Amino acid sequence: MGNKDPVLTMLADSGFSAVRLPRERLPVLTLAERSGSSLRRLGALGELFNTGAEPIPEVEADIATPQLAGKQTRSLELSLGLSLLKGVLAALGGGTAGIEAKYSKAVALTFEFHDVRMDQISIIALDKFLATAEVNPHAQNTKRLLDADELYVLATVLKSNNLKVSAKDEGNVDVGVKVDEIKQLVGAKVGVKASSAGESALTFSGDPRLVFAFQAVQLRYEDGHYKALRQLDAGELAVAGSGDKQGLPSTKRVSYFAAGSPFAALRDEDGDDDDHDDASNGGAA
Repeated sequence: MGNKDPVLTMLADSGFSAVRLPRERLPVLTLAERSGSSLRRLGALGELFNTGAEPIPEVEADIATPQLAGKQTRSLELSLGLSLLKGVLAALGGGTAGIEAKYSKAVALTFEFHDVRMDQISIIALDKFLATAEVNPHAQNTKRLLDADELYVLATVLKSNNLKVSAKDEGNVDVGVKVDEIKQLVGAKVGVKASSAGESALTFSGDPRLVFAFQAVQLRYEDGHYKALRQLDAGELAVAGSGDKQGLPSTKRVSYFAAGSPFAALRDEDGDDDDHDDASNGGAA
């Protein structure tokens, strides 16, 4: 039913890491701490640094990225697919109770993000800012994380408010879902429409745009002084979620390093970490 990391596979060629549970509030310039094989959000970059001669990088927002729109995941096993779908619906302000019953005849779901927009900063501008900025002297613990090279900055995020979901049965045949019933279930805040007559694919849309992928760079410091931005070593890692022994990440976590890129994975707010699962699964998906 597809490989172990279908969402990552969809984005890997473009150099992005996947946000397993898309959410609204994951802005560029987010500062995150590395914890094992994942990242934990700490706050905004500007909360840690006092601006020097160079300003904090400006964010280019809502850049259209047609080359990334319509990319389809490999099939996700139904329970994982429904968890992703429910997370998106909830983030858009829709209802989720009873969604499992509407897809009871399916065994797998695939997803496509449309009308994709990108927020980004200039890495050169970030480099210049860090070269002249001073670490806030009151952030003692965060300074220790800097010196340990454990801090990362989100430099680019992809976001969308238009998600196409397709359902398949065991024979890889389209499974029809009644649009009117889905509309009643999710409520008025989420738009629902069939892609075309007789298709199993439904498109869900609404506000706000949800972040579903990102890129991050590592900060290199020594004795509180900025040295460089560094790329991660080439490699592709996946950390399994709690209770998941087949290499499939928890639906409440992001769990990837993109291969050969300066990008890191993001951990959800639950604060849970499963480095032991990484070892038990051989470290790579």
